[in-house]
Amino acid sequence: MKMDMTDVIREELANEPVEVKERRALFEQVQDDGNWKNATRPFATDSKLEADVLVDAINWFCGGSEVTEIITVSGTKVYLVTSKGYYHYIGA
Repeated sequence: MKMDMTDVIREELANEPVEVKERRALFEQVQDDGNWKNATRPFATDSKLEADVLVDAINWFCGGSEVTEIITVSGTKVYLVTSKGYYHYIGA
């Protein structure tokens, strides 16, 4: 059976190491729907660990990200995770 590019890509994704699959699943939650290389949607969490894990995933795909620590009126810390996107970090 002849494989087309879709089959090749599907096979490559199926053979990704677990950590890459996990990063992809996280990144897909914030990536731009039109082009993954554009800036991501912002993600807010009160968990530093959750922010750090998402930063790892974004950095894997885009090459960079930003975390802004916000203190709410009630004193709660919120971490806002964003990325300017792959194009920005490669200097395109």
